[in-house]
Amino acid sequence: MKKLSRKVLGVVSAAAMTLTSFAGASANSLTNPNILLTDKTVEGGSTYISTYLKADYFAKSAFKVTYQYKRLDADGMYFDKDKNEEKPIDYKDTFDFRVFDTSWGGWNPTAVGEADPKVGEVYTGTASIADIESKLDTGLGVQGINFETGNIGDTEVEVLSLEYVNAKATSDGATFAGSWVKNSGGTMEKKSGTGKITANQWNIQISDICAYDFKNPTVDVTVKYDSVPSDFVQAEILAGVGENAKPILSYYPKVTSTGTVTYTTEFNANLTAMTVCYDACTVQKIRIYDNTLGDKDVTVTGKTATEIAQDMGKAWNLGNALDAVTKEGKADENAWIEATTTKKLIQAVKGYDFVKEGEKAGEPVVENGEAVVTPRFNTVRIPVSFLDKITSDNKVDPDYLARVKQVVDYAYDMGMYVVIDMHNDGGHGIPTQWLDITKTGAQFEAVKAKFVSVWSDIADYFKDYDQKLVFEGYNELMNGNYDSNPTIAQTNNVNVLAQAFVDAVRGAGGKNAERVLIVAGYNTNIQQTISRFKKPTDTADNCLMLSVHYYDPYDFALKEDSGVTTWGSDAEKAAMKAAIESIAIYGKDNDMPIFIGEYGPIDKDNTPVRREYCKCLNDYAKNNGAGTTIVDAAYWDNGVIGINGSALFDRVDNSVTATGAQIILGIHGK
Repeated sequence: MKKLSRKVLGVVSAAAMTLTSFAGASANSLTNPNILLTDKTVEGGSTYISTYLKADYFAKSAFKVTYQYKRLDADGMYFDKDKNEEKPIDYKDTFDFRVFDTSWGGWNPTAVGEADPKVGEVYTGTASIADIESKLDTGLGVQGINFETGNIGDTEVEVLSLEYVNAKATSDGATFAGSWVKNSGGTMEKKSGTGKITANQWNIQISDICAYDFKNPTVDVTVKYDSVPSDFVQAEILAGVGENAKPILSYYPKVTSTGTVTYTTEFNANLTAMTVCYDACTVQKIRIYDNTLGDKDVTVTGKTATEIAQDMGKAWNLGNALDAVTKEGKADENAWIEATTTKKLIQAVKGYDFVKEGEKAGEPVVENGEAVVTPRFNTVRIPVSFLDKITSDNKVDPDYLARVKQVVDYAYDMGMYVVIDMHNDGGHGIPTQWLDITKTGAQFEAVKAKFVSVWSDIADYFKDYDQKLVFEGYNELMNGNYDSNPTIAQTNNVNVLAQAFVDAVRGAGGKNAERVLIVAGYNTNIQQTISRFKKPTDTADNCLMLSVHYYDPYDFALKEDSGVTTWGSDAEKAAMKAAIESIAIYGKDNDMPIFIGEYGPIDKDNTPVRREYCKCLNDYAKNNGAGTTIVDAAYWDNGVIGINGSALFDRVDNSVTATGAQIILGIHGK
């Protein structure tokens, strides 16, 4: 199926803030920015090790040093140059944290050490940054802190690690409100939480942010458009301030109506400053907070595929997001629509709504002190294109897997079921397509080997996730020609890949041993599946589902422009019911629950008809005559609002669209 796309006018990138020092930073700091140095051996007294500026350690609460003595001074004495005499070593002063001011003066120490050290034993000491800074007595502001040894003579000591201890952020983050317009300026004041704010006519700068204990640091910017801009407008949040600020959220939406919009993005917990700049509107509120709304501890284990299918509930596709591909064939979340997926979107999918107007704009709707949830969907299918994110050794780029994990966790942490689907890797017309069932002989064996390696890597990465996470091996594998039937070899190749997928996941260990896996026949087509699909063998008992897609009749469901807008005759309903009944019988005969992984007619200004279509499909699936468990069909949401789109949710302000509200009613049988 061809996915709808839209032009991209900006790129959203994740900002990663790394801490720096003058000396001693280790490779570990690239993966854990709190680790400042490791495995540093020093000798003698008052030896300089490293310097840390206040700008680097803002919102950290302490330094923690882990160390061991390699050699103690032979006579336990050191030479005091100021007194010009020998003095006994006090090992409680093994290390000094020396604070200095903005004029490079001060240098008063805070000592860390062990009173009676033993060679080879490991010790840990912590120095509060507040205590260190309190030693400054010059009257000038703190510039930074030096880390060095104390007066320990000929002692040799190894710093196993020096790291920051994070300060606790306030539970409400920070809220700033006021009235600011680009090119005119305005006022924005702190209303709660941590942080400082300054604003000029070009942008709003927020500093001293503290979000270090946040699980999902999030910023909402609420703006009001008094008139509809004539062109695309700036909507940008940057990590940091000044020339070195890097975009976190940077795109140019086409605003189509007046009123209030709340833009949402997430940021790295180590970020301490950001810049906000929005055009053609009035910025009214900036809210920084830990967005964990709806998170709960739900464990699912020991269930069969049938039991999981019965529990998955209404299902929804995050289409045109992680499956999106540039014209060059590169996986790019923002290639087709101008929005990056946030937890707030998945919260709306789950059933939370957010206030759109006034001081509470962007915050959840609350009644009787609790956020209101109106159940919408309990399963999120996440189509993912891997393509160029696969390395030369057939592994997946770990940074890309981390982004997939982040999106998975949005739903998983709320107790929802999540399906990871390998999507456009088998998409014909994509320059970097590699999952090709038309290949034969050694070429197909190479395809299979790559497929196994990639899925083994994915499965290993997620091996600790319970049965709320489901894997789907591939999407709509076909020969690229919708007008021709596949060859026996091509359908056999689909079956070979299904078996290889099951074997790869089971072999990855951990909770993959009981993970429910979704496989499919040729092009996820019902008739092709019934005639040629072969169920894989499996070491797990009843842990396989069978996927099909339903977009019939094509002229109504998918065909743009010249397609038909009507559906619902007795004959059309009978055809839909017959198709569902046929796959239900096949599922029963093969002891496999059915997952209708995609369906959904596009918008042709025919909302009542689309609503009825969705209602009928879900009703026929639930009440099929074979008694087969069929997951409530997974609606394909392509994120595009309006004609030829199928969006239920506005991915900019994370709200249900007017059309989407009607379609959701149909999905729920109303």
